[in-house]
Amino acid sequence: MAKYRVRVSTGEAFGAGTWDKMSITIVGTQGETPRLPLDHLGKEFTVGAEEDFEVKSPQDVGPVLLLRVHKAPPALPLLLGPLAPDAWFCRSFQLTPPRGSLLRFPAYQWLEGAGSLVLREGAAKVSWADHHPKLQQQRREELQARQEMYRWKTYQPGWPHCLDMETVKDLDLNTKYSVVKSTNLYLRAQSAFAELKIKGLLERKGSWRSLSEMEMVLNFQKTPATGDKSGSRRTSYEALVVVSRGWWPQQSSDSRDGVDRWTCPQDGESVGCDEKRKRGPQALPQQPGGWRCHFPGCQAMGGAGLKEEPTFSLRYAAFEAEYVFEHWQEDAFFASQFLNGLNPVLIHRCRRLPENFPVTDAMVAPVLGPGTSLQAELERGSLFLVDHGILSGVRTNVINGRPQFSAAPMTLLYQCPGHGLLLPLAIQLSQTPGPNSPIFLPSDDKWDWLLAKTWVRNADFSVHEALTHLLHTHLLSEVFVLATLRQLPHCHPLFKLLVPHTRYTLHINTLARELLITPKRVVDRSTGLGLRGFSELIQRSMEQLNYSVLCLPEDIRARGVEDIPGYYYRDDGMQIWGAVEHFVSEIIGIYYPSDVSVRDDSELQAWVWEIFSKGFLGRESSGLPSSLETREALVQYVTMVIFNCSAKHSAVGSGQFDYCAWMPNLPPSMQLPPPTSKGQASLEGFIATLPPVNASCDVIIALWLLSKEPGDQRPLGTYPEEHFTEEASRQSIAAFQSRLAQISQDIRVRNQGLVLPYTYLDPPLIESSISI
Repeated sequence: MAKYRVRVSTGEAFGAGTWDKMSITIVGTQGETPRLPLDHLGKEFTVGAEEDFEVKSPQDVGPVLLLRVHKAPPALPLLLGPLAPDAWFCRSFQLTPPRGSLLRFPAYQWLEGAGSLVLREGAAKVSWADHHPKLQQQRREELQARQEMYRWKTYQPGWPHCLDMETVKDLDLNTKYSVVKSTNLYLRAQSAFAELKIKGLLERKGSWRSLSEMEMVLNFQKTPATGDKSGSRRTSYEALVVVSRGWWPQQSSDSRDGVDRWTCPQDGESVGCDEKRKRGPQALPQQPGGWRCHFPGCQAMGGAGLKEEPTFSLRYAAFEAEYVFEHWQEDAFFASQFLNGLNPVLIHRCRRLPENFPVTDAMVAPVLGPGTSLQAELERGSLFLVDHGILSGVRTNVINGRPQFSAAPMTLLYQCPGHGLLLPLAIQLSQTPGPNSPIFLPSDDKWDWLLAKTWVRNADFSVHEALTHLLHTHLLSEVFVLATLRQLPHCHPLFKLLVPHTRYTLHINTLARELLITPKRVVDRSTGLGLRGFSELIQRSMEQLNYSVLCLPEDIRARGVEDIPGYYYRDDGMQIWGAVEHFVSEIIGIYYPSDVSVRDDSELQAWVWEIFSKGFLGRESSGLPSSLETREALVQYVTMVIFNCSAKHSAVGSGQFDYCAWMPNLPPSMQLPPPTSKGQASLEGFIATLPPVNASCDVIIALWLLSKEPGDQRPLGTYPEEHFTEEASRQSIAAFQSRLAQISQDIRVRNQGLVLPYTYLDPPLIESSISI
């Protein structure tokens, strides 16, 4: 008779517990036990419980290889009938055999209905490190089961492949939103639709009557911090945003749980929502200005000169959105958005003017000033170009029965000497110069120039939403997630490293295919390109997409923007890339002792090949590797995956409402064609060109929902699920968290000196995965 001590940990989310009965089978090198019931008097496996059991086996099965967990409904009298299927979230098992030390079996999985989980001891193992036939068989069976569950499909021709699921209802609990997240998203959507419907805007098909009428969408709620326009914006920002960033969420280990405690990275102090609210400013001893509770749905704030704890709505108190509203017409702000706005990835240094952009010295002399020329500035490296040429000839949409229009502009920008402002020099709204495609200049009539800039902003909306945001982050990250689930078993070190960056991505992308990028939904009914134009744009981009675009250091070098001042997307992004790369390098060094060990890992190679074939459609010209030969190449590749699933998405997704709430700054559609001559623009014509009221509101609601995480967040660097059990890996995680905390501190200090702080790459605000 052999005795085993067992500890079972159940998750803490709503519905994580179960009434079902549990048993285990212990598989060892000398055989396996029969099913051993885990049973006490009363109810077991309640939410958040850790329970101890002692089980007895007829024989000792030797060193433990696997733990099979069996779940079955309780036996009930026939008259009562069967129970509805019950789900259980298993966090982990601990097993102490008759001889030997305690073994940890991390799970962090939902088990729905009657069924089984097969768990392995927590040490990470690459494929070539498993020698026992039973462990090798377990790897194969696990991957086979997941490949049956998560299948590929083609959603649109020429797009990356995606998950073969029609609706989020079809997803399993391990990929679905938590109850907290789903509920918050639904309530936010309903409140937004209700508000704009009450205002009579949501169903109005005509044009806006005036620019001032558009302010109804913003509806800023002035607060003690934002009410004084003379110079209190910094106080507003610190009260609303900065003071909240010193706290990192410390969630329970349940992948579907919400946040209920917060930990300060400076001193490790941890407090709950109610406690933090009571303690007020003392809850953030290291942070100037005040505090704010982050509990989902709670907006309690204090300090920073606030006399009480008012409730604020982030939607109404968004500092960035108000700043856009006040500065959208300014040339300097127009240019700055190519550096730190919603789409900071297009600007590149111009050493030679394109032949189809015939800007002359006379045109730009008023901005360049005396003593210089275009050629001199080109040689000096002070000119930059933003080219939206990929939009040339793309299909456009019909909204409310009216055809919409698009442009493919080129914008020349000038960096003033001495690290001065970046300013626009010239704009051409097509790729074909000529009498019907004038070059617009800052010296032109006010409305001519503003209309030209607005056409550029519309082009930037289309390229950003279809390519920078949808393709480069959502669609490619879904490929990374699916390949990880299909090709890497739970025990693989890369699975353990990447699984935090897969959270909820399949849910949000499936939801997008239901509600956003499908016929007669938001993209199709309310954007200038519509679904057909989006699809065409993605197909074009896929034909030229290159691996280097996804690797930030290479992308920065390729665009020649290493030294342009005030480029905070680059500065913060490079810091985060470096921290992720260092962390990944340490983990890879633990499990891969040589380049040969990389080449010999069949599961790793299958993962890389599937990403190449399903994500990049087997295009060798993409430069994406179809196999990996060295540890250095593996580090870069995994860093790329993590960065694009977290920081890149935050940089290009979190500011969507901020920059689009004031619709003229980033119009989703244009109702009149681009101007073919100067001197014809006016205020009335400008307003008539902008999208209709209902389309504007439709898009703004969608972008508001997509800009803010609806609760249940896990910022980059937080690991409530302990997939790695080895001490070396845990030390690397701690070092990574320390680096991120220092980066965050540096960003906050820098932002205190900025009129418009750049916040989108502050680590506590970066979600670990694409989940919205």
